[in-house]
Amino acid sequence: MVIVIATLRFRRKAAHVMTTAKASPSRLVRLASATVLASLAVTASVGTAAAAPAYPIPTVTGSGLSGSSLQDMLLTDREASRALGVSLDEIATGSQLDSTRVSPARCAGAYTPGAAYDYADANPQDLAVKVVSDRDGTSVTEIVAELPTKKDALNHMAATADGWSDCQGQTVTASGKPWILGAPMVNDARTMVTLSQTFAGRGRGTCERAIATYRNIVIDVMTCSSAASGQGAAITQAIADKANSQPV
Repeated sequence: MVIVIATLRFRRKAAHVMTTAKASPSRLVRLASATVLASLAVTASVGTAAAAPAYPIPTVTGSGLSGSSLQDMLLTDREASRALGVSLDEIATGSQLDSTRVSPARCAGAYTPGAAYDYADANPQDLAVKVVSDRDGTSVTEIVAELPTKKDALNHMAATADGWSDCQGQTVTASGKPWILGAPMVNDARTMVTLSQTFAGRGRGTCERAIATYRNIVIDVMTCSSAASGQGAAITQAIADKANSQPV
């Protein structure tokens, strides 16, 4: 059985951040095989479009791991602070998919983690969300979603990677604010996919989406700051390391 990588966000979360000023990873454990991720790397470069799912918001059944167990996989504000080298405070937790209206809707999953649009056919069993931020415009949205099987996580990841590729270069608007999506990138270890976002309005701002999976758990992250490159990947790596250190 192969494990892979994937995507997510929620109703009360830190928004994409715009700012006007400043601001040797370990191998991901039990994530996607090089063979599967090699195919995703090709998908990302070629830009295969994913089939658009229906948009009814999926029901999170709560039939798998307990919500508290999933929450335990997420980084605390102190752990996230260590990962990024800044001082962050927890501002929200939750267990809901994100139904924010995004234009175009097909790019909702590229814009935000936990997009209900992307999970319409994924049958999530449980979901945990945490948002941490500081006063200088750095925010981190962490999500872990339990899918029924490892194969389901793989399939969801593959569809997500295709969707990100299809939205490459697209200007996405949410709450009246435009963001330009970059190209999906696969890391050297072929265990993670990231996607950059740049604010297209007045002021400056960058965000980074990152996705991976641990067993049948999708790890879905977004970081925003004045220089977010590499931050989403760092948080995702830290979540995977934490999950691997916990008792089975």
